[in-house]
Amino acid sequence: MRKYLLSILSVLLSVVTASFGSAVINVNGASEGRSFDGMGAWSSGGNSRLLIDYEEPYRSDILDMLFKPNFGASLQHLRVEIGSGFNSTSGAEPSHAITRDELSDPVSRGYEFWLMKEAKSRNADIVLDCMLFAFPYWFTGQFSQDTADYIVAFLDEAKNEWGVELDWIAPTKTETINDYDEIVENLSWCKNTFIPTMNSHGYDLNILLLDGGWWAWRIFEVFQTHPEYEPMVDACGGHNIDQKPSNAPCTYPSQEIIDTGKKLWSSGDTAGHGTWNAATGIVERMNRLYIKGKITNMQVWNVVDGCAEGVNWTKSGLIKADHPWSNHYEIYPAVWGIAHYTQFTEIGWKYLKDGCGYLSGSGNYVTLKDPDTDNWSTIIYSENPETLEFNLTGVSADTVHVWRTTSSRHFVKTADITVTNNSFTLNTLPDAMYSVTTAAGQRKGEPSNAIPSYEPFPMPYSEDFEEYNDGATAKYLSDMQGTFETAACKGGREGKCLEQIVPRVNESYLWWPQVNPPAAMSLFGDMVWRDYEFSADVFIEDGFVYVGGRKGDHQVKSGYCFVISEAGSWKVTYDDVAADDNVLERGSKGGFDSSKWHNLKIRFIDGQIRCYLDSEKICEIEDTRRKAGQACFGSSFDLNQFDNLSVKPIGRWSMVDDKDQSVYCPGWRSFNSDELYGNSAMYNAQAGGTLSFSFEGSGFRIFGSRRADGGIANIYVGLHKIDSVDCYNPSMKMHELLYESNNLSFGNHNVSVVVSDQKNSASSNSMLVIDGFAKSEISKPIRPEPKVNLATGAMTSASSSWDSDYSPKKSIDGDPETRWNAGAGELNGSWLSLDFGRKVTFNKVKIKEFRERIQGYKLQYYDGGWKDAFFGGLIGSDKTDIFPAVSSDRMRLYVINALLSPSIYEIEVYSTQEDLDNDGQVDMDDIFFLAASWLNGECSTYYDCYNADLNSDERVDIKDFVQQAEELTY
Repeated sequence: MRKYLLSILSVLLSVVTASFGSAVINVNGASEGRSFDGMGAWSSGGNSRLLIDYEEPYRSDILDMLFKPNFGASLQHLRVEIGSGFNSTSGAEPSHAITRDELSDPVSRGYEFWLMKEAKSRNADIVLDCMLFAFPYWFTGQFSQDTADYIVAFLDEAKNEWGVELDWIAPTKTETINDYDEIVENLSWCKNTFIPTMNSHGYDLNILLLDGGWWAWRIFEVFQTHPEYEPMVDACGGHNIDQKPSNAPCTYPSQEIIDTGKKLWSSGDTAGHGTWNAATGIVERMNRLYIKGKITNMQVWNVVDGCAEGVNWTKSGLIKADHPWSNHYEIYPAVWGIAHYTQFTEIGWKYLKDGCGYLSGSGNYVTLKDPDTDNWSTIIYSENPETLEFNLTGVSADTVHVWRTTSSRHFVKTADITVTNNSFTLNTLPDAMYSVTTAAGQRKGEPSNAIPSYEPFPMPYSEDFEEYNDGATAKYLSDMQGTFETAACKGGREGKCLEQIVPRVNESYLWWPQVNPPAAMSLFGDMVWRDYEFSADVFIEDGFVYVGGRKGDHQVKSGYCFVISEAGSWKVTYDDVAADDNVLERGSKGGFDSSKWHNLKIRFIDGQIRCYLDSEKICEIEDTRRKAGQACFGSSFDLNQFDNLSVKPIGRWSMVDDKDQSVYCPGWRSFNSDELYGNSAMYNAQAGGTLSFSFEGSGFRIFGSRRADGGIANIYVGLHKIDSVDCYNPSMKMHELLYESNNLSFGNHNVSVVVSDQKNSASSNSMLVIDGFAKSEISKPIRPEPKVNLATGAMTSASSSWDSDYSPKKSIDGDPETRWNAGAGELNGSWLSLDFGRKVTFNKVKIKEFRERIQGYKLQYYDGGWKDAFFGGLIGSDKTDIFPAVSSDRMRLYVINALLSPSIYEIEVYSTQEDLDNDGQVDMDDIFFLAASWLNGECSTYYDCYNADLNSDERVDIKDFVQQAEELTY
């Protein structure tokens, strides 16, 4: 037994000792290595967009935490984008010279000039750097005199208008130069065009080349064959070096490259996504970058997480600053990871070779020394508990100061350590960062003002742009493609409007295709918006404009968009306003006058999408692929304008956040995510755990997550269990509608969600995640019947038919596979006629064509002779035409021009919106229907008025009667 116990003790001892490490760190002042070039951050790709919209004093508090020396992140290097007006990761940064004409008089658009000045005002020694992602359309080439002049114009604007002078430039298209010949071309242009141009204007910036890309270190191959280019390059940079596969050509530089002595930078690294691991990753990675690759500078993406939700590469930054409407922000742990370097070193300090190395696990350390004093610092990441023995040689110290950051306590000064006989010992905690230093002055800064509480994007929202000067960026709008700025209204309208000002695009000058929307776009709002209406006044000078909603989780996913051109052709698209494959419905609006202002509106109610032009409903579509998302709007690359943006909640449901006082959840824990309503949710996996919600109304909804460890939720109203919901799903789905009840009597109710002691056999746990609720304060409306296709049952005739299998009757038989086809050789002048057998009123015709043969046509009605109601061009596979209402017992499709004999699958005819009882006629019966069905009840913003809201103002009132009377026929 004794031997058995001893063996157990031996095993336990080995396990314990294996989890601890020890190392000797030699701080040898004579072992100087490379010079430290600083820790910095990018502001580019649209990631800082919303920071400038914060109100004071909160904006200054954020800036202090980023740039103030010995305070917070205390950044030593700031890198900004020279904007182009096109997407460069998470947004489109505006250009200082959108057109060639602006090159001689550049414009301070955007926020990068402002940010550099704010950084410099807090830290006069900060290094300022700039780079490019894309170019304006007017360049004659990537490596041209235009590019050199463009960069110099940016430097001029920074210096002359903002008093800011930059130190570094990466004169290349970031991350995209990989080919050997391209690198040679880039270097040749830099030597022979850019540098002479820069110098002739009084600038002599340091040159960083290449800047990222899969083949970043390939520039050293060029240096071997073209040694004349090597002296002009001051540093070479790779991106995400430590995160690439070990066999990637852009991972750590080879020893041969290191031996050249050229400065090597991690010029594009990551700030992580707001987690603790992001903070430790910065220190661990920067240490290893030097130990393994002699890399002396790290610039993390991004300085703030300040881009809109629902875009590429969001949630990356040192401070989360994307809610300026509430002035709420969050200081990420990464601030203190950066601070463990920046508050204990300065640019120009020397790495000490003997003071750099590895600890157990992924732990490591580096030591740097001020070449002008005896001050030195060792920066440590300890994955495991460590006993570190420091031996000092060539430096002296009586005591050293120790600062520590753990996941629970950030940037804490611990007790000083006395140095005895030039040595001392430090015992570290696991998963912790340390800075051991002889320097003084460090501080854990705090914002001067309490951080305001989180609030979602305001709803309802409206913007008329009247408070802005010309050339301003409107608050809370984030451009994803193109540039939208305020300007004097066109089209005879007074006041201010918002104009898209990028007139053209050269796709060869864009950055990565996968981040670029196909047309100009700006977005705003909340990713969890569900049932709402977005409207905007539009002026179409050329091309097209659109309004959209329920945008997806990337800027290229524009959601459901209502697009209309200057000619009056319209379409409804899903996630791409340009691709034909993404068109849900299309048509034309007769008599559309693009010289006038118009109003576009799109409404989302459950799975229904409705589009309106000047208060007239153009179409209604059923599509349930996406249930929530932001609002967006945009334009072709033309100088089109927008005014009076408005978003309103509609439908029956009002959202209630899980943090609302009406929600009671003892024992439940919370977590945060941008994908959740209100950015938070409650969770519990303990059987019997109860979350309750009290409200007054007649219905409720429960939102939450379905996941691989999801449990079963028992739903109670009062004390009565009414249902159970299985929340298991193999993959994570957040903000899902878990349950809905519509049949409660109006009154006060208490709804409870209880964790069941049962679960799906495939689930790994009983976890319930509840994101929020919705309540309905009114009864569910009775939905009217859809409009009747007046063509059904009509008598058909045609100018000719191919044979009996292609008779005109096939065009109204409801079979998508059968069709009418004109006779052989009959092209222009062929026609298809419908006789309704009675006089009907109609203003909408839908045509489904075979193989796009018709090039021009008109829709006619009979009134003592055939009269024209609408002229159209290409029909395509499916087209809907809307025109001023006409009344007749007959209509026909008349072909003006066709490539081959016309052939129609189906033709459908619909009465006007005012035909409320769907009998094909607008008469007194509709007036009675309007009064009886709607005016005895209330119709408000939170209610769907359906067809009776003829004026599209979310009310049924006398205005609707007036519109009805104008269309009345007897």
